[in-house]
Amino acid sequence: MADGFECLGLPRGFVVHFRYRLQWVDMALTGLLDHEGRKLGASLRKLPVVVSYLCQRWSSEGGWNWERVYPLRLGRLVSAFKSGDDEEDIAHFYFELGDFVGGNESGSEHDELPGFGKPLAAARGSGKYAFLGEQSSDDNTSLKSDESAFRQLAEAIRPEHLILAKETDLGSRVVPLFCFIEGIRQAKGRHRPVLKPRFDGATLRAYYELAEGTRYALDVCFHVPVSLRGSKGELLLEEKGDALSIACANPIPVESRYDKDSWLVIPKLLEREMWSHMVVSSRVLIAGADGASTKALVLRFHAPIKITPRRARRVLVQLVDVVGGVAFAAATALVALSDTAVVPDRWPFLAVALYIAWMLTKLVLVFLHV
Repeated sequence: MADGFECLGLPRGFVVHFRYRLQWVDMALTGLLDHEGRKLGASLRKLPVVVSYLCQRWSSEGGWNWERVYPLRLGRLVSAFKSGDDEEDIAHFYFELGDFVGGNESGSEHDELPGFGKPLAAARGSGKYAFLGEQSSDDNTSLKSDESAFRQLAEAIRPEHLILAKETDLGSRVVPLFCFIEGIRQAKGRHRPVLKPRFDGATLRAYYELAEGTRYALDVCFHVPVSLRGSKGELLLEEKGDALSIACANPIPVESRYDKDSWLVIPKLLEREMWSHMVVSSRVLIAGADGASTKALVLRFHAPIKITPRRARRVLVQLVDVVGGVAFAAATALVALSDTAVVPDRWPFLAVALYIAWMLTKLVLVFLHV
């Protein structure tokens, strides 16, 4: 459940990782997967992906019944492999998120959704959660802005379909605070374009690259479905490291059904390239009056951050450091030779001047925050 709703809230270009045991993967799709370490086959390269939220209930006769499928986001496959060929082995799928799904309005059934009805209907009784569908010629992307499409999809999910399928919490109702990360942009005006996430092929992870000492805005919007009116929550931004300064309210209190806000994020000045990690969490604090049958669903959005020093400042720091080192070495050599006859009387004054120059370089380095 959380994976689907987190995909609903992630920005375009972000790479998401889903994994399933092979027993839950369609045989036709399993046959196309190679083992880890091999390149993605031509049949899977950039294959379109549909991310959906599935509401299922445990039947008294045994087994899961699919009650409702909510297609949420579209994407493109960037990597896929399997750990082995047995049912207990794992299939891994990495895909880049793109458009939001259009036409998923409240009250429509999954077989009425344009472009998704046939493959979803075929998979409904198969017990598989990752499967191949037919390429549809229908345009099933949302024509709305990303924020508008996010709110429409969040509102379309019926409250009776927000239930847990885990054995320990079977049938418990959950209350999510839907959150959409619009992206990170330079904080030099409201209309600056958002940064596109980068992709590291070695680790198969998406990340943002930020420049030290630059002001960035992390824009978020949230939505509480009308059926959960009265719930309150919070948005929390955490950094796993010590390379970012976070301004503005943190956490952001959520006291209305819908709103948007921003965090001001400033990477600290660094001597060398550094990695950090941001986590945005959304959760409901007051989950309603159903007592123990209602649980708050915490959604977490993880974003690795690569912070790079500015080249000009780094070169200046290195130059000042070298000049200071040379001045200190020369001054020390003059002091050592001051008792010899070969040293003119004025050289001790030169040594003092060089020590002063060395101290000035240290002061400059302090101002450069090294």
